Amino acid sequence: MLAYNVSTMERDGTCVQWSNSCFAEGEHCKAYKGRYIGGPNNGKPCVVKRLKRQSESKPPNQFLRDIEIAEIGQKFAKEFNALPEV
Repeated sequence: MLAYNVSTMERDGTCVQWSNSCFAEGEHCKAYKGRYIGGPNNGKPCVVKRLKRQSESKPPNQFLRDIEIAEIGQKFAKEFNALPEV
């Protein structure tokens, strides 16, 4: 497994470790199974997406759209989980 520090602006100590082999691949990115090994999500699984071409100065628009969709999904999940049980 590879380790890579992905600290946020808050400097919360977030760090992720991921597999050397991808489990899925798209036109611009490869996806790897990972796990948080530091920070507030320590021990939780995650997915790491990496651009195939490291020479690109910025991610393709579709990749940015994937990130936006994931953030919206996280927001809905948080709101759903906050609902009272019936």
